[in-house]
Amino acid sequence: MAPFADVQPTGDGQTRWNAGPNLGSWDMRLADDQPGEFMRWEAQGGGALIREASVRFRPAGGNRGTVVVLRASLDPPGGMLGRIATQMLGNTLPAALASKSLHYFKALVQTGEIPTTERQPAARPDPR
Repeated sequence: MAPFADVQPTGDGQTRWNAGPNLGSWDMRLADDQPGEFMRWEAQGGGALIREASVRFRPAGGNRGTVVVLRASLDPPGGMLGRIATQMLGNTLPAALASKSLHYFKALVQTGEIPTTERQPAARPDPR
């Protein structure tokens, strides 16, 4: 989930998620793992933006690959104000994060890397 958070394994099914200074960092634990079918993670302790997340894999119809379904339970930062802002935005931000994350996941699975603009001339700093 490179555009959203940096996820680092810490051992024994545990991961440390860092979503930057505004969204914070938290620990997640792999709670259920059914290889090739389903994975579920739960937050450990308080302050987690994502309380629970799961990914389900199933064959796509017509032998066209795999359907990946991502579900996440969010707890926005900022207490009551954060929850109100999230309600006003509706599902726009969570849906955009999920879409971007699934796009990067697909690229990683298919090509072994996440697409970037680092080696493209337009991504280089302006020398002026």
